[in-house]
Amino acid sequence: MGRSGAAHALASVLTDLKRRKGRSFEALAKRLAVSKSALHRYTSGEVVPAKFSIVELWARECGATPAEIAELHRLWRTATAEQESRLAGSEPAATPTTTAAAAEPADGGQVGFRTSGRLRRGWLVAAAFVAVAGIVATSIALARSGKAEEPKSTPMSAAADDGSSGRCEARAGVRHVDARHSGHIWRTDYVCPNTTGVALYDEPGGTRKIAVMETGRSWFTCWTSGPDRAAGGSQVWYYTRGDRGEPGAEAWDGWGFVPAEHVLLPAHPAPSMPDCWFVPDAPASATTPPRKA
Repeated sequence: MGRSGAAHALASVLTDLKRRKGRSFEALAKRLAVSKSALHRYTSGEVVPAKFSIVELWARECGATPAEIAELHRLWRTATAEQESRLAGSEPAATPTTTAAAAEPADGGQVGFRTSGRLRRGWLVAAAFVAVAGIVATSIALARSGKAEEPKSTPMSAAADDGSSGRCEARAGVRHVDARHSGHIWRTDYVCPNTTGVALYDEPGGTRKIAVMETGRSWFTCWTSGPDRAAGGSQVWYYTRGDRGEPGAEAWDGWGFVPAEHVLLPAHPAPSMPDCWFVPDAPASATTPPRKA
């Protein structure tokens, strides 16, 4: 499938962000939970990501500003509309009103659910262009006022507009393969703000560093209690996979624990996040692994 102008522009921006941050396809693939081959297709413009959450998380991983994320959202919506138009085999409808007038029955009755596939696609394309126009107008107004912000309709912005809201976003349908636990697949994760450059340890309260978290917003899969090395007693530890493994710690494949002090929430553990079922002293309510989808 040939790429459109918007798809080409979207691919160029994603490539520039990746180069600017120096992130590898392998590191991005781990953080976005998609294959490296898919990322290559996104940067070539051959494929438009099916969900904007992929584009947004890519941007956040590469340190994009809210204004850059807003522009990516505009490009993604336009590229998606152009792709829909090509699949439909027709040009985008000018406005919803024009489409409705062309489809109105001769007897003046209302158009019911038995509309053609072409008509339905025309409505979808028209709606997409109207939404894009609204986003562009909002971005221009915000730029003039000096207050750039990302679109509030994006999947992650409700959880953290600027990465510091102190809340986690639960995401279903992800796929994280856990080499530490016989290839167990985590289907849900929780994206939370965190301190950058912190280490992951082999066990809760452990001292062996196995990986490093390089981004300021990361996903976690579960929590457990463990020793508080600094203050004594115990504290919450979160389980995730780091961005960069430590030399000699290949056996852990980057999976480890980070103390709650580095996960920037007002209270711990994060609401709705499950206990780590595999930790020996985990609560009895979490002694069995979650069912694999």
